[in-house]
Amino acid sequence: MKHKHSKTIALLSACCFVAAAIVIPRGETKTCEAATSAERIFFDNFDAQTLDSRRWNADESSVSLQKQYNVLRLNLADEWGPAVTLRQYKIEGDCNITFTLTQTSGNGWLGLAFGNKNAGDFTKGAKHVLRLEEKSVSLHSADISGVLNDASAEQNRVQNEKTEAIRANSANEQRCTVQINLKKRENGNYEMRVLAGAAGKIAEEIVTYGAESGKEPDGVSADGYLAFCGQNVKADVTSFTIESNGKTTFESAFTHDELAYPDESQNGKIWTISGRYGENAVYCGAANRVGLSAGRGLRSNTAVEANTETEKTFELSFKWYYSAAETPQNSYVGVRFGCDKSENFAGIGKKDGKTVLVWYAKSEIRAFVPLSAEAVAEGENTLLFRGKFGEKLEIEASGVTHELDNFDTTGNFALSLYRTGETGNEAAGDTAKIEIDDALFVRYVSRNSKAESVSNDFSGVKISEIEASDGILSVKEYYINRSAYYVGAEVNLPLVYAEGKKGSLLFGECKNYGYFAPKKEYSEWIMRFDLRVTDERNVKQNPDGSFDLPKLKSGAMLGVSFGKEYAAQSATETDGIFFYNWYNPDFTEGKQTYTGADGQVYCGTYLAATDTEKSSWKFGNAPISYDLWGDKSAVYNIMVIAENSTAKLYMKRADESAEKMSSPIFTVTGVNTCGYAAIVGLNSASFRISNYSVTNISPYRGRNGK
Repeated sequence: MKHKHSKTIALLSACCFVAAAIVIPRGETKTCEAATSAERIFFDNFDAQTLDSRRWNADESSVSLQKQYNVLRLNLADEWGPAVTLRQYKIEGDCNITFTLTQTSGNGWLGLAFGNKNAGDFTKGAKHVLRLEEKSVSLHSADISGVLNDASAEQNRVQNEKTEAIRANSANEQRCTVQINLKKRENGNYEMRVLAGAAGKIAEEIVTYGAESGKEPDGVSADGYLAFCGQNVKADVTSFTIESNGKTTFESAFTHDELAYPDESQNGKIWTISGRYGENAVYCGAANRVGLSAGRGLRSNTAVEANTETEKTFELSFKWYYSAAETPQNSYVGVRFGCDKSENFAGIGKKDGKTVLVWYAKSEIRAFVPLSAEAVAEGENTLLFRGKFGEKLEIEASGVTHELDNFDTTGNFALSLYRTGETGNEAAGDTAKIEIDDALFVRYVSRNSKAESVSNDFSGVKISEIEASDGILSVKEYYINRSAYYVGAEVNLPLVYAEGKKGSLLFGECKNYGYFAPKKEYSEWIMRFDLRVTDERNVKQNPDGSFDLPKLKSGAMLGVSFGKEYAAQSATETDGIFFYNWYNPDFTEGKQTYTGADGQVYCGTYLAATDTEKSSWKFGNAPISYDLWGDKSAVYNIMVIAENSTAKLYMKRADESAEKMSSPIFTVTGVNTCGYAAIVGLNSASFRISNYSVTNISPYRGRNGK
């Protein structure tokens, strides 16, 4: 049974943020019907010790690295995210837990799980979860998977007059300090007081749980390890301390070496990640921004190149921080294009209290364009510049867009602050400063492939002759032309040939070399194959002659990885669509088992890594309806269509009607589909494929090439 108790609290500030995935709508260009590829040139969060001189040429008079704080950054998904467990401290008595939240965004919740007896995985014993949301706090006592996916959190919510009193809206950040006071009761559970307030101010009590015996909850089960968790929320935890008996008994500096990722040694680590996500959802270390004052700004060593082949030519975005109290009027944050020639500037800001877009050419102001007030919000904003065919530039700010014609963007660009004086000309010697973060530059290119389509039912046969006592013996084996396909070391054909039976390709316990791809590069394509998940390679014979039955692999992944520069390139370095197997572990009499009833198969995608950003795993909104790992007798028809920087997955059971393939079950946009496309297995996945084909649907195949 689940118990929920709610009171209102402003803990998570609703700031907007834009995902790094770039959506490329389908449609013809005004140039040619070319396959468009979105190539992420760089992403820089400026969290290194210095600005990257290979990427930026900074004007020292107008650019400075603003070292903010060390941070535990949680970027938790809309479905569920990982837990970050404090493994170096175990709650065993009265204590006060204090931490500060900075730059929270999203419409979900951040939680603290208490009572976990296992520091390695918070799903194996946590008793209570305290959920913090934008306008409420609630305590949950239930199995953790139920808390994570609880859809009824909107119930029993009460408005509270303290909401605005504890909301912090400072110049460039929104901070809130949370205190949790735990006092042990005679029954072994705890009374929990939750306090919150603007950072630097006295926290106010919001709610108390477990204070009275006989009333729900009858105390909070907090003995053990605690962990951060959550859904659909991004938050920076900038300080974390625990006090006991008036003394600080634990404090985290949030340095990079404090955090252990799932595949790393836990020895000596303070925080550890458990759950189905990895390091892309959790970051521990320095968090910086760049300060800009009026001047030449932060110039990129990367240029916007002339492009007459695609409708969109580039996208450049970054975050900036606005404060009505501190950001000066007549200040405009934006981009100087063409720094190596007669430059053009476009930016956004406040002129005489009103939101405007300003642009100039050759240092001469051409226009102040009024925009709706929603284009500039208090706190974090995202500014996006989208280059388009025919020297057009589209500026997007918080959903408000404006397009400029005859605007030359080619050449090097600089992120800049433009200030005007009373005359409207650029102000000189100004000390006003704004802060920016998370710069992303994406270039669109035209790529086409003339490669021939391929198909293979894996029924090729090779006949070998061997000498036997009664003469020459002919042996038939399945055969694949390895001069036409890349076949990883963990992929094989069946060992025994069956006359008249179609062949298949076996992926066994795939870790690093479970891949299969034609030796051809495609830009737009359709891949089809039949799939059956297996576990035959996991069967082991015991000394007594018995066999261990196959164990379902929790965390196994299989799918299609595309946009590869070479077939063996890691799937975590390229885009792709994958099935992900997750089975809750059950513990019966100390033995770990997996049950199909608890299993969920998710469909998701890897977004390719850059030199500063690791690949990011993104799940679909819900588990798919097929239990691939639970029903190993089923064969599935799979189809992936890659077109116009969008990949769509279609699937059905082989015994279902063709109508099941009429609409995709998963779609990902803004991906690079140009290059090698490989079927891949990861994390010990075992499966078979058959009836394989790739159809080239590039409109210029056989004419332009690639």
